Amino acid sequence: MYINSIGYGNKPKDEQAALILHCAGEDAIEVYNTFEWPEIEASGSSGSSSPPVVQPKDDAKDILKRFHNYCNPRKNVVYERFKFWTTRMVNSFDNFITELRTKTKACDFIASDEML
Repeated sequence: MYINSIGYGNKPKDEQAALILHCAGEDAIEVYNTFEWPEIEASGSSGSSSPPVVQPKDDAKDILKRFHNYCNPRKNVVYERFKFWTTRMVNSFDNFITELRTKTKACDFIASDEML
């Protein structure tokens, strides 16, 4: 959304990627440098009129996807279920039920309504 709002939506993918990394800062660049990228070779001859192949490390969408995966790691279902089963009622019953319903989403119960 930000890329489109400042007019970078039609810019080449590598410029969009550079903008994302610039705005994200030095810490994000350090994380970016740890990502493993597949090498994609350009097909055809160097004099062909085909568009250049965009490497995944220069694709803004791929970069954002990798940062999303980095910042939102896989959940540990066993631990989430442990937290569910050890939840204690501290406040009102309504707040307790709301908290349990929220926790069931992370537990991957087959029938979450039956667990309550």
